[in-house]
Amino acid sequence: MAKTTIVQTSFAAGELDPSLAMRHDVQQYQAGARRMTNCRLLVGGGARRREGTRWLAELVADGRVIPWAVDEATKYVVVLSTGRMDAFREDGTPAGTLTGCPWSVAQARAATWFQSANTLFLAHPDFPVQRIARTGPSSWAREAIAFAMPAGLGGRLHQPYFKVAPDSITLQPSARTGGITLIASGGWWQSGHVGSRVRYAGREIVINSISSSTVANATVVDELPPSQDVTVDNAAGWQVGQVVEGDETGARGEVVAMPSGTVLRIVVEERVGGFKVGEYVTGPESRAKVTAVAAVDPAPSRNWDEQLYGPVHGYPAAVALHRGRLILAGGRAVPNIVCASRTDALYDFDIGDALDTDAVIDLIGDAAAQRIVQVVSTEQLLVLTDRGAYYNAESPSRPFTPANFGLLPFGSPWPASSARAEPFDNGVILVTGSTIVKLSPTGDTTAQWTGAPTSLLASHTIKAPLDATFTTGWYGGVETYGFFVNSDGTMACMQLLESQQVRSFVPWTISGFVRSAAALGDELFLVTRRSVDGVDKHLLEKVDPLLSLDAATTYTDLDAAAARYGTTPGAHVVAGRYALGGLPQTDPAADGPYDVGLDFPWAIETLPPVVQGRAGPVVHDIMRICRVWVELQDSFRLSVSGQTLTAYAVTDDLSEAPPQRNGPQEFRLLGRSRRPTITIQAPEPLPMTVLGLSMEVSV
Repeated sequence: MAKTTIVQTSFAAGELDPSLAMRHDVQQYQAGARRMTNCRLLVGGGARRREGTRWLAELVADGRVIPWAVDEATKYVVVLSTGRMDAFREDGTPAGTLTGCPWSVAQARAATWFQSANTLFLAHPDFPVQRIARTGPSSWAREAIAFAMPAGLGGRLHQPYFKVAPDSITLQPSARTGGITLIASGGWWQSGHVGSRVRYAGREIVINSISSSTVANATVVDELPPSQDVTVDNAAGWQVGQVVEGDETGARGEVVAMPSGTVLRIVVEERVGGFKVGEYVTGPESRAKVTAVAAVDPAPSRNWDEQLYGPVHGYPAAVALHRGRLILAGGRAVPNIVCASRTDALYDFDIGDALDTDAVIDLIGDAAAQRIVQVVSTEQLLVLTDRGAYYNAESPSRPFTPANFGLLPFGSPWPASSARAEPFDNGVILVTGSTIVKLSPTGDTTAQWTGAPTSLLASHTIKAPLDATFTTGWYGGVETYGFFVNSDGTMACMQLLESQQVRSFVPWTISGFVRSAAALGDELFLVTRRSVDGVDKHLLEKVDPLLSLDAATTYTDLDAAAARYGTTPGAHVVAGRYALGGLPQTDPAADGPYDVGLDFPWAIETLPPVVQGRAGPVVHDIMRICRVWVELQDSFRLSVSGQTLTAYAVTDDLSEAPPQRNGPQEFRLLGRSRRPTITIQAPEPLPMTVLGLSMEVSV
């Protein structure tokens, strides 16, 4: 029978979707695998048994973990659980707690956040935007953000306003100053309006109480504009809703009613001294001389709005910091709105005269966009919605200003999920359903962003992720990774190097469920749920390159280990290079210290070999993999398709710890099949790195 040697020099394509079993025509087949459980892919193409995790703390409840870097020397992770926040230093040392917080764990998972230095902002439609401040090494403060109330402006509150009510509903104040009643032309008021603010023709009013759905009692903050009946000498061309202006006084206002053909009832919005007899008033379609002016009670007007965010209409869905502006976006009432504060005045949302430093409040100008989910600050502001992604076309020559603001759609209409989108590999990684998409700048001056799915060849590893995080390195190494916490409690580890044409995903599993993940620089932290000695516990864990077990603790006395782990299935003891087995260890075979934790499976299963015959690829013929050479680096013993490498060679000193293996290790195999594979596993929870392999195949 003919024999041929097939060499696999890299695993850089990761674990491929089972639906690609016959796609041996694509280059990823040559660098992929059928199964790569709990592997970490290396830049050089090798695959390493992933590191274990250290048990840092037992949490009071399930939670979401968020990284918090004050500077390079001061770093924390904080865990948001129902009603509380717990802070920890990098080594797991408790660093303070906040209680009485307004979120549930479900809201914390769906919330958006950004952190800078000693401050973190957290946004969710169900509660006011929270500002959490680090006030000391182990002390924290929390408050809802307070919008600016500049001195000298009579108590005006510079918050986002919007007319949420139907445009047809008018508002009529009973007076211009003091305590008044506000009459809506349709049912609108509810108990949540008490304490909130509305604006009549741009002037603020605080609501004190509600009498009915159409009547509210309120206090005027700054004097309301007058209403006038202006008689003109020409009835042609005037309509309700027109904005008119006096040519001498400069008075400007809206025509809210026409008691007769030549009488215009105007709410004066600018130059509140009003119109005067003898001047000309100009509208969009006519011009006439004023023959009489009479003051009237405040008129019903459609020109009113109310505070956008509050108990009635909910709160922002997304928060970010961009170009020195606080960005608040989305929400229940107006889900496609973007609000950007004044430059370097984070809590001031006064749009003013639309000067370059003024605030921006605008809607996405696209009927397709229904709900903003996240905003991401990059070179340009990205707005991610349930119908696709948008960018604001800004540059050094076109800065972020009210005049330049305008969101443009790009890419396919990928609906953004609540799993956090972050910059990575010169782009932004977006989770949409069970697909990972990379958004990238194009360098073009017209279509400045594009996007492409990255997980299509490993779609089975992505299962509706709930959380996502991205490292800037890996414990001093050169690799960078993205991690996606799946809804089934597993994780997917992504390696993405577009410059090297590398897009790979491998599944990570634990004995339990991963609930949340956070990368703090080159370190990875997890919130997990595990059964430990028969009790379900939520743990804060940290990946540790010195460990080969999960949820591990280092002991000098194994009695203490038995007290923590008890009879937990999968509990193992490792001492240096010795895997001693499980608990209890009444007479350990090696001196401590001992790492005690939970084992996890590791396996690499190759794809079936494709042999090139004279007539083309040989795929479904009966084959035999006769021999396999596995190239190892700093590894302990392994098994290949059930054959286990001995821990010691003939020349090794049996009194010493088992040596690490480097170079090719040969295995001879039996058996024939139409689609043969080999499976590489580790009998003990010890380090293992496979750089590649070669197979001798007979057909």
